[in-house]
Amino acid sequence: MKKISRFAALFVFVALFAVPLPASAACPVGYTPDLNNSANCIPNSPTYGAGPQIVPNTSSQSGGVNETYLRLYYDLVLTVVNSYLVPILIAISFIVFLWGVFNYFIYGASDETKRKEGRQFVLWGIIGLVIIFSTWALVNIVKGTLFPTTVQNTAPTPPRL
Repeated sequence: MKKISRFAALFVFVALFAVPLPASAACPVGYTPDLNNSANCIPNSPTYGAGPQIVPNTSSQSGGVNETYLRLYYDLVLTVVNSYLVPILIAISFIVFLWGVFNYFIYGASDETKRKEGRQFVLWGIIGLVIIFSTWALVNIVKGTLFPTTVQNTAPTPPRL
């Protein structure tokens, strides 16, 4: 029971700092929320009222989650998975595969137990590669589905004669 309460306290503590407060994320620096109209922000300046200075609120107007904050974490996770995790796991799986090939053909050419062990390493190396590539493909399919890119196709046009 003591472990559960420690875990719950740690979870609550992390959750308090992981979620930004709505008031702090509502208006840009130098502006405060307009109490009469929550869709606007009022500048913190003595010249307020000398012209149109009301800025639209930067938080989502429907009370939903601001996508800017989600995009930051989303990009971070995808960068870690696509740039670091997948290549490292592919390298490890390929090394396991090569070790199995070495055990099967070279080291265990005359020993049946080494050949069997090498066969297992080859099998697990191939299974690892299939799982890694499947996970990588699934992550990129979800990436393309949930957050489609706004970059236009930049393929070069072929030359004309």
